Amino acid sequence: MFYQVFREILEEKVSEYKKSHNASKIEEKAREQACTVVFTVALFVVFQLIKHIAESVGLELLSPTFAKLLNDDSSKASRVVDLAIALEASRSTPKNKAIALHDDLEGEYFTQSLVRVLVLDNLYLYDVRMQVKQELCKKLKIDIPKASFDPGLKRLQ
Repeated sequence: MFYQVFREILEEKVSEYKKSHNASKIEEKAREQACTVVFTVALFVVFQLIKHIAESVGLELLSPTFAKLLNDDSSKASRVVDLAIALEASRSTPKNKAIALHDDLEGEYFTQSLVRVLVLDNLYLYDVRMQVKQELCKKLKIDIPKASFDPGLKRLQ
């Protein structure tokens, strides 16, 4: 009984809301939000996968193997993994490599976003000179979070 009354009230309120608002705009906004959620989840799944690969390949024994693979296959995906390895292994920020890859990925929004997230992760975790941070963020179109300015929060000082 309660469920039925609740459902009728809910349907009435939804109907009133649709009449007062443009239903197509509501559907468009819902579709847009769903796409954003799927994009974000996919981005962070791929980010974690690439970070895991980079941490594994960061082992000294596996570096020559990956270098050989990169020479055989210089695809954009391989270059993204190579950037992740460079960010992880050296604990430094390969500025030129990141900027060049980002520029080469023009028009590929997902992959460019992945490069931004990899670089941002590095800027957050490690103490990077302010000049390098500013240049990277400007060229990669990254908004700098305030936490990245606090050297006390870095893993490596």
